[in-house]
Amino acid sequence: MLTTVAADVMLANLIATGGAYDPVATFVGLFTDIVDNGPSTDLANLTLAPASLATAVALTAWTAPYHLSGGNSVADANPKHFTPANSGEGCTVLGFYLADAATSGALIEFVYFDQPFTLVDEHSTCTVIKRLVLDCEGVWDASISYNG
Repeated sequence: MLTTVAADVMLANLIATGGAYDPVATFVGLFTDIVDNGPSTDLANLTLAPASLATAVALTAWTAPYHLSGGNSVADANPKHFTPANSGEGCTVLGFYLADAATSGALIEFVYFDQPFTLVDEHSTCTVIKRLVLDCEGVWDASISYNG
């Protein structure tokens, strides 16, 4: 079993500059369709949200690792908000993805929302908060929050 100190160090290394989830080199975006090839899925397999929603945005920062009540080490990225410019950019979103560039590059991961939802116009927003969790057993998890 990992100690919380060891878990905090591992998580801090992941979210540090140059780490796997370096906040200035990790970008989050939305997708509206996907050819899901499991771990072989790449960015070309995603249909990105249209127009102004098509460009992924940098995570920019993580919280310092902290602990949930069960002792798991956690870090949250800053909330990222996606809002269509108008009704012409409205779309139904299936999930979000992380990539190593804003408009191209390598897909890091993709996550389906619990259910698809529609961003109708400039009055609807999707907020994504990426969370990394390392539990004392060394098992990884990721969760998201969104509103539509």
